[in-house]
Amino acid sequence: MDIIQWPPFLLASKIPIALDMAADSGGKDRDLKKRMKSDPYFTYAIKECYASFKNIIYELVIDSRERGYIQKIFDAVDEHIAEETLIKELNMSNLPTLSKKFIELLDLLV
Repeated sequence: MDIIQWPPFLLASKIPIALDMAADSGGKDRDLKKRMKSDPYFTYAIKECYASFKNIIYELVIDSRERGYIQKIFDAVDEHIAEETLIKELNMSNLPTLSKKFIELLDLLV
């Protein structure tokens, strides 16, 4: 995934909006796609956040068997992203909770 790193102040406000839109989508990604097309920073924020999430998780998981499971999960997510079926096929209602838990994890690590 090619990622251009943008200054955090340009992207920071976009992630909470994307999380809420994905959680409230009910399996329909039309509004989120429309928002992504109209605001390029929205797309950059989502891609950069996901890439950072993957990198951090890969760094934290040491065991090769566990890494294999993590890889399968990310492969499935990446496949849905490529096919543009992510919101339709995966339950996004808990995405804000996952985000909060991930932030708590990062706070513990810092």
